[in-house]
Amino acid sequence: MLQPQISIICATYNGEPKLPGLLLALQTNFANAISNFELIFVIDGSTDESEKLLREFVQRNPGKDIQIIKNSSNQGISISRNRGITASTSQFIAFVDDDCRPESLWVDTLCRYWEKAPDSIVGVGGFVKPSEIFSFNQKYCALIQPLRPFPLVLQHSTLRDRLKRYYGNHGCVFNFAEYLVGANMSFRKSALEQVGLFSAEMSFGGDDSYICMKLRGKFGDTCLAVIETLTMPHEYSIEFKDSLRRSLNYGVGAGRNFLLGQSGISINPGPTLIISVTGILSVVTDLSTAVSTLLPPITLLLLSLTTLFYAIFVTRNYSKIELQYRERVTVGLAFLLCELANQIGFLSAIRYLNFFSKRRV
Repeated sequence: MLQPQISIICATYNGEPKLPGLLLALQTNFANAISNFELIFVIDGSTDESEKLLREFVQRNPGKDIQIIKNSSNQGISISRNRGITASTSQFIAFVDDDCRPESLWVDTLCRYWEKAPDSIVGVGGFVKPSEIFSFNQKYCALIQPLRPFPLVLQHSTLRDRLKRYYGNHGCVFNFAEYLVGANMSFRKSALEQVGLFSAEMSFGGDDSYICMKLRGKFGDTCLAVIETLTMPHEYSIEFKDSLRRSLNYGVGAGRNFLLGQSGISINPGPTLIISVTGILSVVTDLSTAVSTLLPPITLLLLSLTTLFYAIFVTRNYSKIELQYRERVTVGLAFLLCELANQIGFLSAIRYLNFFSKRRV
């Protein structure tokens, strides 16, 4: 059997409802792939029928490089990915989630890039898009792209440049990334080994940005590349609370990255503005009864202006999705709520500063 050129790792926990779509997409990649590749599934303590589905998939693909690894208990995505990396037999590692639906030439696109990639590049990824758009949350994800590589922002960049990149990089083209996203990222195996693989502390959010920060610290700021055409369909939930949950988890991950010394403080402009001004006004109310009567309307006005800002500047990419004014305001408010959830997650992680400071890596 030919040595696999790339190993595809999928960590899954109770993924029975999602795995059939992923397996169908991977079957298409098997049919279209020019290069040989291996699949490694890590079942992270699942209690459903995930293993049965995967065993049947192996039987339908005799002669293919497919491994199934089982964790005795739910240990988190970082430990599961590390087990997959250790078991891999190729020099390049790619990651997908069980709700990803890789396009038919996804593996070949990765292999062709890595064949020509300079030694200075140790990681490459692409964008994530909804596999279908029916619900409000799927529309929201199509426009906002919550799972996307973040463009490289060097320390000497101005505040204006940083805000422009933060609010204006939905679908834009750039060569290098500050971090890649776990649903569509790949690395040199040797580079992952040199930085000690993923951190066990990042059990449910932020492990992708954490490993990217470590790689940039070891190999330089321009070691992570982005392929514009490397898109990954993703099965987003129909419920908006899934976006809030994701934002909260990524906030916790950002907080842990900060505590582990791998990133700076994560402050989202909108919630910070509202909370800061409201806090100042609350202090003033102790000094002036007259001002206290103005606090609710001023806070409401501030919320309205901030929501309008998001509606205008965050949802202005007409090429992604057509939205009427009312829908734009709704999406703007949704983004503001997700930023707030992210902020809460970050601050909740900071609370455990003393605990994590003893376990820096």
